[in-house]
Amino acid sequence: MKLLQIPDLGGSEQWRELWKTDYHQYPRYHVPELRAAEAYAAGSRFEPAHVVAVDRDGPVMGLPLTVERRDGETYLSSYGRPLHVATAEASDGARRKSAATLIMNHLDQLQERTGARGYHLRDFLVDGHLGRLSELVLRAGGRSRAYYTQEIDLALPDEALRKDLRRNHRRILDRPRPQLALHTVDGADAGPWHRDKLHELHRQLRDREVRTPEGWQRVLDCVTGGDGFFVFGEEAGATVAAAYFAVSGRYCYYGIAAHDREYYGAGLSHLMVWEGVRHARKLGCRWFEVGERLYPAEHAELTEKFHAISDFKAGFGSRVAVRLDIVKGLQDA
Repeated sequence: MKLLQIPDLGGSEQWRELWKTDYHQYPRYHVPELRAAEAYAAGSRFEPAHVVAVDRDGPVMGLPLTVERRDGETYLSSYGRPLHVATAEASDGARRKSAATLIMNHLDQLQERTGARGYHLRDFLVDGHLGRLSELVLRAGGRSRAYYTQEIDLALPDEALRKDLRRNHRRILDRPRPQLALHTVDGADAGPWHRDKLHELHRQLRDREVRTPEGWQRVLDCVTGGDGFFVFGEEAGATVAAAYFAVSGRYCYYGIAAHDREYYGAGLSHLMVWEGVRHARKLGCRWFEVGERLYPAEHAELTEKFHAISDFKAGFGSRVAVRLDIVKGLQDA
């Protein structure tokens, strides 16, 4: 077993081979989405330190890893996102253990060399099991906290998917807004107009700029490259809502959404998300992530607005995926 340092994930044959065999192929760690994350974190500077552990049978485990410089501090992250390990699904425990040990040693050495405060690792607990790297980080002093997210199992038949919806969500889908027309845009059909319309609605809704022009362009790049899609809602001759969904061969993630305040309500958000769910199934995805779930005692420090958003997400089904956030060297778990 050896550890390869990868300056450019997009140009790495080993990373591409590993990605194809990863259990989730979680799109937020696909190369196009990581490029979008880099542009989104405009206040940070990133130095690539990506690694892939390989043996004679091929890649076993890999980590998109950057040294992040922000506000005079140094962190280890995946372009500002928590670290997440890609693992060859068919690899056995012994191979994974060896790969995790190499990656853990790399993290320790990199943290010492750069003076990084620490890092945040998110474990997807595949089949309910703690990942090999996670165990090593916990044994080395890491601390953990559960992370919850609403997830839809797209392998369920249509009837079961609808039954799993909250009653008022089903009512909205059964009696949608009569004037609302929804359409999906992906691949070569996407262009600057779609990028700019999502950007415009997002800026108006937030009353500020959230992404740089380069960041919005990289979102469009994900769509035109087949790694995402847009959903648009039109009513009374106007585009009143837009959303971006990141996709891989197995997974779809509800990424960005915006709407015109004048047209909000009457199930607009529900219908937009459900259109995304339908398109993800058409693309062959197995899972669809609506987003983070919050609970009163677990997240008491957050405002009612965030809890209301969580409750909206909860209406799309009863399957809540539990992941484990492991923090090493930082002040808050």
